[in-house]
Amino acid sequence: MKRTLFLFLLISIFACNKEDCIELELENPTTVKNQDYLCINGQEYQLLVDDARCPCETDCFWEGEFVLSLQDANDEIVFIYNQIDSSSNESPFFAETFEISNVSNEGPCGDPSKVDMVLFEILIQ
Repeated sequence: MKRTLFLFLLISIFACNKEDCIELELENPTTVKNQDYLCINGQEYQLLVDDARCPCETDCFWEGEFVLSLQDANDEIVFIYNQIDSSSNESPFFAETFEISNVSNEGPCGDPSKVDMVLFEILIQ
C-alpha cells in the first residue's frame, strides 16, 4: 500500500510540472500566446515574442521590430519570424509557409509590456 501511495504521489508531482503543449498542425490555425509550448512533429518548442515596435503616440526614427521565435528544449533558437523585416525570414524547418496574425484585437501600436496578454493565430502549410 505504501509503495502504491508513493508511486501515485511521484506520478502526480511530475504530471503537475509538465507544461501543456499545444499541437501545431498543417493547415489548421492555432491560437497561441507568448511563452506557450508548441508541439511540432513530436518535438516541443517554446514560443517567445519580442514586441519592440514604436508606440502610435510617439514619433520614432525607427519603427521598431516584432520578432517571434521558437526555442527548443536546449534553449536554442531554432526559428525566427520578423513581422516588420519580413525579407529576413526563412522558411520554417517544419512547414513550407508560416503565417501569423494578431487575433486579440490589440492594434499594431499596442503596449509592448502587455505582449503576454496578446493572442496570436499561427497557420503553417
